[in-house]
Amino acid sequence: MITASSKSAARPVAIAATIALALLIPAVPAEAGRAGIPWIPGNPNHQSSRRGNSIQYVVIHTIEGSFQSGIRTFQGSSRRVSIHYVVGYDGQVAQMVEESVNAWHAGNSTYNRRSIGIEHEGFAGRNNWTDAQYRASAAITRAVCDDYNIPKDRQHIIGHKEVPGATHWDPGPHFDWDYYMWLVRGGAGNLPTVGRNTGNNSVGGNVGNGGGNGRADPRPSVQRPQQPRDLGGPIVRPARPRGGEVIGFTDLLRPERVGDGGVRGVTLRWRNDGTPHIAYRVMLDDDRDSRNGVVFDSGHVDSARSAARIPAALFPGKDYFWIVRVVDARGRVRDTDWAHFKTDFTPPVVHAMSPTHGEEVKNSPTLRWWVEDGDGDPVSFRVQLDDDADHSTIKSDTKELNGNPGSWSLRSRLEPDRTYYWRVGVYDGRGNTAVCPWQSFRTGPDYQNLDGITAIPISPRAGQLASPSPVFHFQFYNREGNPQIGAKILIDDDDSHDEVLLDLPFSGALTAVALKRELPPGAYSWKVVVTDGFEVGESAWTAFRVPTPAELRQRLGGFTDRIQDDGERR
Repeated sequence: MITASSKSAARPVAIAATIALALLIPAVPAEAGRAGIPWIPGNPNHQSSRRGNSIQYVVIHTIEGSFQSGIRTFQGSSRRVSIHYVVGYDGQVAQMVEESVNAWHAGNSTYNRRSIGIEHEGFAGRNNWTDAQYRASAAITRAVCDDYNIPKDRQHIIGHKEVPGATHWDPGPHFDWDYYMWLVRGGAGNLPTVGRNTGNNSVGGNVGNGGGNGRADPRPSVQRPQQPRDLGGPIVRPARPRGGEVIGFTDLLRPERVGDGGVRGVTLRWRNDGTPHIAYRVMLDDDRDSRNGVVFDSGHVDSARSAARIPAALFPGKDYFWIVRVVDARGRVRDTDWAHFKTDFTPPVVHAMSPTHGEEVKNSPTLRWWVEDGDGDPVSFRVQLDDDADHSTIKSDTKELNGNPGSWSLRSRLEPDRTYYWRVGVYDGRGNTAVCPWQSFRTGPDYQNLDGITAIPISPRAGQLASPSPVFHFQFYNREGNPQIGAKILIDDDDSHDEVLLDLPFSGALTAVALKRELPPGAYSWKVVVTDGFEVGESAWTAFRVPTPAELRQRLGGFTDRIQDDGERR
């Protein structure tokens, strides 16, 4: 168990003071973790020793949920996962595992023992990254790289999806690696050019006399310059939406409506190079020449925010263009390049299939649905379970999960002879979501909860003599019918299993794993761990022996004698 007293007095270099540390969760004393970061210990049963391996990588993840849900997950016991750091949208940071300890985050034991893992509030399929989050995370990565002499490059700072054998795709396509690596390197060199402003794209109207005082023309003329000019002000970059992005905007299972008639608006986000700005102005246009004015002009807004909600009603299937101007304390002005997006407010339709409404089930059900979406397959889903009809308190919530499998095996333990309610929501990758109506089912009086995955060791059998380089055979099945996507073997030389002798990395969908090294003569035990991408199943430990050369010769000699005796009888 990790305690404050077990930590070295000599702490690594403190991360920059710009990281926001205001947490909603009580923390134990900060000296239990990296200096300057609150220490919120994760479940100590989901950590292990690095076994002498040096730290060579930083792995970037998304929580697929909120900052607080991530903390609860890593403190809980239902999922065998852990992480070194968690970073929120607003830059808040928590450390949950000491850097000298192996956190279980990458799905690959080799990489786990050689890496620091950083989880980020948000979803791999959504572009919700904030500048505060980028900067707080980059400060951690920069400090880790400095402390352990890790090169600050993309070969050593990687996403979860780049870990060999990964079944996840985080941090997702919206993560700005160029900007992140620029921050990790301390802002050295030029800011990456993709999406950044290189000059003065003049916005019509006087910034000092904009719409903030109510006197500005709500649709002023806009002239896009042919030859941009650098004004020497803060560098700003559109953060969301980017050029050509297709967007809608709702939160999964919580549709967000603004404007008249239920038509949805858009939140635009941007970031700058860290120069404090005191005002911004956002303009939104629906054609390229703007001679007929613009759809929305915020006017001069005295705020250092980096996001603006566009309250104007937008229309589906239409192209829009936007620009943001920021002004710093010295009066310097810098504009973004014009960014372009297209709206798509047509949500998919979710149809619940089973259990059917009011159906009685005898054991843990698999929820099934299908999605009707003319623009392509959904990219994520979310399942909720409740045990009362008013749904004031949700019993179980998966949060957002990647993929669209069309089914989900309930992980919650249910009680016999009760009525439960479920629903599923999907996200189409373009900002639109849909949710089916609540469905009910009933557990029978003889209802039983079932485990999802079963892993069965086949050979070496209990007590069997095995080759010094044995081949481990096993079986796998689950009640959902999902295919196995990974398997690994653990080998130990004692009964305590506190420190496993060998923990092989996950391979593909196998039923046999060959050990590529020789074991010395002696007693061993092994077990298999398999996963279908949703759950992980482990077999029991099975004992076997590797014989000494003398035992092997004796065994082979007896075998030869039996062959000769049999030949004489024939």
